[in-house]
Amino acid sequence: MNSMHGGVTVSTIVDFIKGNVNAGSVVADIGCGTGRFTSVIAPIASLVYCVDSNEDAINEARRSIKSSNVVFLNENADSLSIPDHSIDVVLLAFSFHDMDNKESVVNEIKRVIKPGGKVIIIDWVKEKTPMGPPVDIRLSEDDYIKAFKEFKPIQVSRVSQYHYGIVLKVPET
Repeated sequence: MNSMHGGVTVSTIVDFIKGNVNAGSVVADIGCGTGRFTSVIAPIASLVYCVDSNEDAINEARRSIKSSNVVFLNENADSLSIPDHSIDVVLLAFSFHDMDNKESVVNEIKRVIKPGGKVIIIDWVKEKTPMGPPVDIRLSEDDYIKAFKEFKPIQVSRVSQYHYGIVLKVPET
Protein backbone atom coordinates (compact mmCIF):
# COMPACT_ATOMS: atom_id res chain seq x y z
CA MET A 1 0.00 0.00 0.00
CA ASN A 2 1.50 3.27 -1.08
CA SER A 3 -1.44 5.61 -0.56
CA MET A 4 -1.45 9.10 0.82
CA HIS A 5 -2.48 10.72 4.12
CA GLY A 6 -2.51 14.47 3.75
CA GLY A 7 -0.21 14.17 0.75
CA VAL A 8 2.35 12.00 2.55
CA THR A 9 3.16 8.45 1.46
CA VAL A 10 2.07 6.05 4.17
CA SER A 11 3.75 2.78 3.15
CA THR A 12 6.20 3.08 6.06
CA ILE A 13 3.30 3.80 8.41
CA VAL A 14 1.48 0.70 7.18
CA ASP A 15 4.64 -1.37 7.68
CA PHE A 16 4.99 -0.03 11.24
CA ILE A 17 1.38 -0.97 12.06
CA LYS A 18 1.53 -4.40 10.42
CA GLY A 19 4.81 -5.13 12.18
CA ASN A 20 3.09 -4.66 15.54
CA VAL A 21 -0.07 -6.70 14.95
CA ASN A 22 0.30 -10.45 15.41
CA ALA A 23 -1.70 -12.89 13.32
CA GLY A 24 -4.99 -13.71 15.02
CA SER A 25 -5.04 -10.59 17.19
CA VAL A 26 -8.21 -8.78 18.18
CA VAL A 27 -7.70 -5.12 17.27
CA ALA A 28 -9.61 -1.91 18.00
CA ASP A 29 -8.90 0.83 15.45
CA ILE A 30 -10.18 3.76 17.50
CA GLY A 31 -10.82 6.89 15.49
CA CYS A 32 -10.66 4.78 12.34
CA GLY A 33 -12.16 7.39 10.04
CA THR A 34 -12.95 5.77 6.70
CA GLY A 35 -11.02 2.63 7.65
CA ARG A 36 -7.73 3.15 5.80
CA PHE A 37 -5.76 1.20 8.41
CA THR A 38 -8.59 -1.19 9.32
CA SER A 39 -8.40 -2.52 5.75
CA VAL A 40 -4.68 -3.21 6.25
CA ILE A 41 -5.16 -4.92 9.64
CA ALA A 42 -8.19 -7.07 8.73
CA PRO A 43 -6.24 -9.72 6.76
CA ILE A 44 -3.90 -10.24 9.76
CA ALA A 45 -6.32 -10.02 12.70
CA SER A 46 -9.03 -12.42 13.76
CA LEU A 47 -11.35 -9.50 14.57
CA VAL A 48 -11.13 -5.72 14.07
CA TYR A 49 -13.38 -3.14 15.68
CA CYS A 50 -13.49 -0.11 13.37
CA VAL A 51 -14.60 2.67 15.74
CA ASP A 52 -15.37 6.30 14.93
CA SER A 53 -17.77 8.92 16.26
CA ASN A 54 -18.31 10.32 12.76
CA GLU A 55 -21.26 8.49 11.22
CA ASP A 56 -20.35 9.46 7.65
CA ALA A 57 -16.82 8.10 8.11
CA ILE A 58 -18.09 4.80 9.53
CA ASN A 59 -20.59 4.46 6.69
CA GLU A 60 -17.78 5.02 4.17
CA ALA A 61 -15.64 2.41 5.96
CA ARG A 62 -18.57 -0.02 5.89
CA ARG A 63 -18.98 0.54 2.13
CA SER A 64 -15.31 0.09 1.32
CA ILE A 65 -14.30 -2.74 3.69
CA LYS A 66 -15.94 -6.07 2.94
CA SER A 67 -13.99 -8.26 5.38
CA SER A 68 -16.26 -10.48 7.47
CA ASN A 69 -14.05 -10.04 10.56
CA VAL A 70 -14.63 -6.27 10.87
CA VAL A 71 -17.23 -4.82 13.26
CA PHE A 72 -18.17 -1.19 12.61
CA LEU A 73 -19.02 0.91 15.66
CA ASN A 74 -20.29 4.49 15.43
CA GLU A 75 -19.25 5.39 18.99
CA ASN A 76 -17.22 7.85 21.01
CA ALA A 77 -13.83 6.59 22.13
CA ASP A 78 -14.64 7.28 25.79
CA SER A 79 -17.72 5.01 25.86
CA LEU A 80 -17.11 1.87 23.82
CA SER A 81 -19.42 -1.14 23.63
CA ILE A 82 -16.38 -3.43 23.33
CA PRO A 83 -16.19 -6.05 26.13
CA ASP A 84 -13.70 -5.68 29.00
CA HIS A 85 -10.18 -7.03 28.39
CA SER A 86 -11.03 -8.36 24.92
CA ILE A 87 -8.53 -6.41 22.80
CA ASP A 88 -4.94 -7.42 22.02
CA VAL A 89 -4.01 -4.23 20.15
CA VAL A 90 -5.47 -0.72 20.15
CA LEU A 91 -4.59 1.47 17.18
CA LEU A 92 -4.79 5.25 17.50
CA ALA A 93 -3.78 6.57 14.08
CA PHE A 94 -4.10 10.33 13.62
CA SER A 95 -7.07 10.44 15.99
CA PHE A 96 -6.21 10.95 19.68
CA HIS A 97 -5.19 14.60 19.22
CA ASP A 98 -8.79 15.33 18.10
CA MET A 99 -10.48 13.60 21.05
CA ASP A 100 -11.99 15.87 23.68
CA ASN A 101 -11.71 13.93 26.92
CA LYS A 102 -8.33 12.26 26.56
CA GLU A 103 -8.21 10.98 30.15
CA SER A 104 -11.57 9.22 29.71
CA VAL A 105 -10.37 7.73 26.41
CA VAL A 106 -7.22 6.38 28.10
CA ASN A 107 -9.38 4.87 30.88
CA GLU A 108 -11.65 3.26 28.29
CA ILE A 109 -8.64 1.80 26.48
CA LYS A 110 -7.41 0.40 29.82
CA ARG A 111 -10.82 -1.23 30.26
CA VAL A 112 -10.99 -2.94 26.86
CA ILE A 113 -7.36 -3.97 26.37
CA LYS A 114 -6.00 -7.27 27.65
CA PRO A 115 -3.14 -7.39 30.14
CA GLY A 116 0.04 -7.54 28.07
CA GLY A 117 -1.68 -5.90 25.09
CA LYS A 118 -0.26 -3.12 22.94
CA VAL A 119 -1.30 0.39 21.99
CA ILE A 120 0.01 1.57 18.62
CA ILE A 121 0.00 5.32 18.10
CA ILE A 122 0.66 7.10 14.81
CA ASP A 123 0.54 10.88 14.71
CA TRP A 124 1.95 14.05 13.24
CA VAL A 125 5.21 15.44 14.58
CA LYS A 126 4.65 18.47 16.80
CA GLU A 127 6.31 20.93 14.45
CA LYS A 128 5.27 23.01 11.47
CA THR A 129 4.82 20.86 8.38
CA PRO A 130 3.44 21.67 4.92
CA MET A 131 0.28 19.69 5.73
CA GLY A 132 -1.59 18.18 8.65
CA PRO A 133 -3.52 19.60 11.59
CA PRO A 134 -2.53 22.85 13.32
CA VAL A 135 0.63 22.46 15.41
CA ASP A 136 -1.18 23.66 18.56
CA ILE A 137 -3.45 20.58 18.63
CA ARG A 138 -0.70 18.07 17.86
CA LEU A 139 0.78 15.94 20.63
CA SER A 140 4.45 15.12 21.02
CA GLU A 141 5.75 11.66 21.74
CA ASP A 142 6.27 12.75 25.37
CA ASP A 143 2.65 13.98 25.56
CA TYR A 144 1.48 10.47 24.61
CA ILE A 145 3.82 8.77 27.04
CA LYS A 146 2.50 11.02 29.83
CA ALA A 147 -1.15 10.44 28.83
CA PHE A 148 -0.57 6.66 28.88
CA LYS A 149 1.69 6.78 31.95
CA GLU A 150 0.63 3.33 33.19
CA PHE A 151 1.81 1.74 29.93
CA LYS A 152 5.44 1.07 29.04
CA PRO A 153 6.84 2.60 25.84
CA ILE A 154 8.63 -0.17 23.93
CA GLN A 155 9.12 1.62 20.63
CA VAL A 156 9.23 5.30 19.67
CA SER A 157 10.36 6.15 16.16
CA ARG A 158 9.90 8.44 13.19
CA VAL A 159 7.83 6.46 10.68
CA SER A 160 7.82 9.05 7.90
CA GLN A 161 9.01 12.58 7.28
CA TYR A 162 6.11 14.11 9.24
CA HIS A 163 4.91 11.24 11.46
CA TYR A 164 6.05 9.23 14.44
CA GLY A 165 4.98 5.89 15.80
CA ILE A 166 4.81 4.71 19.38
CA VAL A 167 4.15 1.24 20.73
CA LEU A 168 3.09 1.01 24.36
CA LYS A 169 2.86 -2.24 26.31
CA VAL A 170 0.08 -2.76 28.82
CA PRO A 171 1.22 -4.24 32.15
CA GLU A 172 0.58 -7.98 32.52
CA THR A 173 -1.43 -7.50 35.73
